[in-house]
Amino acid sequence: MFQLGGELLSTLEKCRLPRNDENIKGIGWFLVCIGESLEAGSLAQSRVIRKTYGTTMETAATLGVAFCLAGDDIMNWGTALLHQEKK
Repeated sequence: MFQLGGELLSTLEKCRLPRNDENIKGIGWFLVCIGESLEAGSLAQSRVIRKTYGTTMETAATLGVAFCLAGDDIMNWGTALLHQEKK
């Protein structure tokens, strides 16, 4: 998480996006959600849901589980975009 947070903040610094303070708050919130999700076992729960129900997020009982499921979707989109760029 520290590496991810450092990389996100480094990228933010390089890009110099407008409203930088809001972006940093968003990254902080994102990292807190990751930490809480891991501690609560949400990642393991999301894996069971993903195997059982596929890609639906309606079965998520907690915000942490929904957050992990959404993270999976974002990674899938990123992978699909990478494959599309390589074509």
